[in-house]
Formats: sequence, C-alpha cells, structure tokens
Amino acid sequence: MNPQVADVVEAAAYVRESWTQALWLGAASKPLARDMELSLAEIDQVLSRPIVYRSNIVLLRSADGKSNRPSQSWADALRGMEDGLSLQVRNLELFLSSENAIVRLASAIERGTRAKLDSITLFVSPENAQAIKAHADPTEIVTLQIRGEKKWRFEGGERTIILQPGDLMYVPAGLQHEVVAGNALSVSAALVFETPTVRNLLDLVANQEPLKSILTRRLPTPWEEAESARFGALVLQEFANELMSVSEHRLLPLVPQARPKGDKTTVLGLESRGEVGLDSELARTDAAARLDDQDDRLQLHINGVVLETPVFLEQELLAAMSASSRIRPRDLSAKLAEDERLILARKLVRVGLLRLTETEPF
Repeated sequence: MNPQVADVVEAAAYVRESWTQALWLGAASKPLARDMELSLAEIDQVLSRPIVYRSNIVLLRSADGKSNRPSQSWADALRGMEDGLSLQVRNLELFLSSENAIVRLASAIERGTRAKLDSITLFVSPENAQAIKAHADPTEIVTLQIRGEKKWRFEGGERTIILQPGDLMYVPAGLQHEVVAGNALSVSAALVFETPTVRNLLDLVANQEPLKSILTRRLPTPWEEAESARFGALVLQEFANELMSVSEHRLLPLVPQARPKGDKTTVLGLESRGEVGLDSELARTDAAARLDDQDDRLQLHINGVVLETPVFLEQELLAAMSASSRIRPRDLSAKLAEDERLILARKLVRVGLLRLTETEPF
C-alpha cells in the first residue's frame, strides 16, 4: 500500500529517502490533494495571459510526431486539445505565487535534496493521448496527478503504474518510461530537478547528513551530467531569448526559491497567496544583497541565490536595494512593459530582496 503523505514537508521527506536510488509512489492526504486541485485556479489565470505565449514554453505535442509546436494563445491550446493533442507548459514557477501548493512542494524538495529546480511543467492531455514517446529523462522527476488518470509504463512495459488524482511519484533520472492518459482528461504536474552533482553531495556533508546516506547515492555518469546541462541551457536560453524582450535586451528567467522566513502578506484576495500585482506595495527586506557587474550582465547576490539581469536595469536594482519607502511594480523602469515590470517585481520578492507589505495598495 502506498504511504499517505499529509503535507508538502512529509512528501519531500519521502522523496528524499529515494532520491537518485529508486522509484517512489505515494498518495496525498485529502487536504494536500485539495490544495493541488486548487492550485489549478492560479495556473488557469496564468494560461490566460498573453505574455505566456510569447515564448516556446507552451507546446502542443503528440508522441506520433504529428505535432510539436508552440501554442499561440489559450484559444489555440484549447483547439489543439480538441484535436487530441497534449498541452505541455514549462517553467510555470516563473509565474506562480510562492504559496501555490505545487511551488511549496518544489521548494521543500529543493531544501531536502539540495537539488536545483529546473522547471515546473504542466501536462494536460485528452483521453488516451500521449504527449511524448518512450524516453529516459536526464533529470530527476516528481510527478503529481491532479485530475484524471495516467498510465506509466517503465522499461519497455515490464512495470505499469496507474496514477490517480492525488498520487505523487518520484522517477529517478535515466529510468525509461512512457506515459498515456486514461479515459478522461488528465492534468498532471512534473517537478523537474537537476541530476545531483558532486557539489550536491558536498553540500549534504556540510549539513551533517549521515555519511552512509551520502555514500549510497548514485553519482551521475558524464553523459547524464552533459545531458542535464544541455537540457537546462536550452530551456533557459529559449526562455531568455523570447519571453521578455525589451528593445534589444533580455531578462533571464529565475528559478524561484522558498520565500524567506518572516515574510508576511495580507489575508485578503490574491495577496493572501503571496501574489504580487502591479499596485501591490513592496518593501525592502533585511536580507544582505550585493550587486556585481559581469560583462554585459548584472548579478544580484542574495540569500545564496544569483539573479542575472541586463545592465540597463542597474538603477532599478540599486533603488530596490536601498529602498526606505514602499515600491509598486507599476512604478518600476519605464524601459519595461507592465507584464515585464510585474515579473521583475515577483523575482525580487521570490529571492527575498523585497516583500509584500501588510497594508492595502494605494
């Protein structure tokens, strides 16, 4: 019988025990399953925003190769699914609030395993649809089944697992599999993590994990290291090139971290989920930050995270770092469109430079 997990912390603990070693399958408690289901409301809002379709992060796919194209709009995505195609949405972590149940689980796994999140990827498949042919990922995957069913076949069909709503499964890197939706619409999320490196293991030593646990972890092969690096570089470069173009400049995406301790938000409306709006009031946190100039990029160092931005945003970053009064995303650089100001503000909140205040927006 699969263990039932009460919350994201317990789920992350189970995943950590199996990390890089073996397949793990668990079932979410009713409250956790409900949180996962509710997270779709925020995802639905994200998919209705035109900025999401400026890049290739929203794809319509089929395993037979008849389609593997970017979706141009939410209406286009719906038409594609009506034609039997599966919808794949990558890098959702760039748009979701830190209070989203899926983001909280990803952050808990990051903390527990010292692995870095590459992407939160959503799959929406019509009945009996298959988005990708049989393959083995060079990354570690934690999949959450939110609606409908999915049939996972491993190692050429030698083992089959059917995931139902509320099921969670960890799939180690290199394990061959193929996935097919059940007899109704299937919605699932894949948390994609980098394959562990020697540095991950050294981090674990520094945090006093028992030596036996460290020695039993499988080191990646050179091929897995190269494939993981290639995959991550392709996703980031693609997103950097097409998502947020500002004249000839680009903003690089940032994998969000857990919100710093002590960060508070209001309990009203979107603010209760840590959502940053154009008129939200933001304030400087107490976290120490440093800004470095690296050739044609700026690097903001804070809370062990490095946020890269174009050089032309130097004044905005310096102003945020030294802010003594409240800041609104709407009032950020006039060089950015409103959607881009909002994304930059959310990044500064997620890395811990800014925080939402407890007062109503002015």
